[in-house]
Amino acid sequence: MKTLQLLVSVVFACVLFITPVWGDNHFVIDSAPPHAQLFINGQSSGMTPYQSKFPLDVTLHIQITKDGYYPVNQLIKLSSDKSNIFTFTLISESQPLPALKKKEKEKRILVLPMVAIGMEAKDIIIMTETLRDSVYEAACCPILGQDVDDFIKRRPEFHNCITIQCAKHAGAAFQADEVIYGVVKKKPPYFHFALFRIDMTDSLPNKRVGKRCSMSLNELIRTIVDSVNTLFSEKSVPADTLTQPAQIPLTAQLKDDLSIQAFNKACEVNSRAAWQFFLQMFPDTSPIEKARKNLDQLDYQAERKKSSPEPPLESEMKPEKDKTKVIVGVILALGVVIALIL
Repeated sequence: MKTLQLLVSVVFACVLFITPVWGDNHFVIDSAPPHAQLFINGQSSGMTPYQSKFPLDVTLHIQITKDGYYPVNQLIKLSSDKSNIFTFTLISESQPLPALKKKEKEKRILVLPMVAIGMEAKDIIIMTETLRDSVYEAACCPILGQDVDDFIKRRPEFHNCITIQCAKHAGAAFQADEVIYGVVKKKPPYFHFALFRIDMTDSLPNKRVGKRCSMSLNELIRTIVDSVNTLFSEKSVPADTLTQPAQIPLTAQLKDDLSIQAFNKACEVNSRAAWQFFLQMFPDTSPIEKARKNLDQLDYQAERKKSSPEPPLESEMKPEKDKTKVIVGVILALGVVIALIL
């Protein structure tokens, strides 16, 4: 009996010891009930349950749809440091959404156009739309933005720079509860950015977030999103919204932002598997051409190594030696066990 217990212990220890050497990072997306349509970053990915490998720690947007059930729109973060099994419970359309509370009063937030000094009009439009989308997601309520441009054009005090007094004037005209506005000054080699949140009822103190970022429009966009999240961090889940995780629709800006984060991760890893995973999960995004070029460059380097192979370095031979040591150790352990049995 003791011999059998010893044999089981040795085999179990060997399995635990060997698994990390050949293991891969996997993630699983499942639904209850199963066999629902799955979309990852807007691309159809088959049915649930879904399983795949991931060589990058990235954030993905997933959508799950099934006839007769409410859709699910969520962000999931893949990490090699934790279990990556995601199961979503679908709610039947025959039932009301749970934990939906009646709103006593719908907050009205006015988001003014971005004030950008030394920047082109098209970039100002992009920044303004990013600001409004970010506030919409952070505050979980409708955003006032209609006819704001016409309102500002008719008032000369708004032409040079928006002050707190100007913002309150606009908030009063639109009967808003809060006013959000941002100012960007282009001063190479940086953008100087400030975001203001003004409470029209004066029940909360006015807030300001000031940041500085490099001369990159993508970096400025991320700074705007981070600043909005900072302003609304004290109440990320308002009491008059769902207590379940909030639905996050996949906007063009969100998709592009996720792809930029994944692209930076892929640059750090810079392996063929990483770039293939990026091309699969983030097609039709702004960094896609750069990703293809990086993958082609790795393929070209691999072909050159095949045509003129070089002797492996000591550091490259170490993993093979480790595997050999593991196998030899397992064989010796099993030999000892068999000898004890006989």
